[in-house]
Amino acid sequence: MYKIYTMASQRSHELTNHSDIFACTYWGNFDAEHNSFIVASDIIQNRNRFIEDYAIQSVARNNAAARYTSFGMNGCFRKYFDHCELYRARNNISVLVVSPYKHVSADSQRFIDLCGFTEIYDLYSKHAITFVKVGKDKDFKDITALLN
Repeated sequence: MYKIYTMASQRSHELTNHSDIFACTYWGNFDAEHNSFIVASDIIQNRNRFIEDYAIQSVARNNAAARYTSFGMNGCFRKYFDHCELYRARNNISVLVVSPYKHVSADSQRFIDLCGFTEIYDLYSKHAITFVKVGKDKDFKDITALLN
């Protein structure tokens, strides 16, 4: 069941079923009325699905995945580390989401293979491609692929 809202004066997180989680993200604080490409109904539905599919419990901070993201934003795959979001799921699992604009898709297989990401449904906008990396802290400790 999806919430139905008018978009006047609302933030994008308020259009989801998980406002408490998305309110802490960059995406979640867009003015919904003036950013229709960000709050398209399929993006809202995908955000709700993402919470369920990955058993998301909260936004995460200050763990190995946050350090990994920092290196990623400055390494050889930096163009992929756009619109980063970091979540904590059940069983102390980290879920790192990156949503670069679709111009990166031509060489995304190398990024997937070397860094362990998986492409999923769009979470940022129709103009961005979304990748996730899921794991425990130990799965985010090896930054070698990011530095080459």
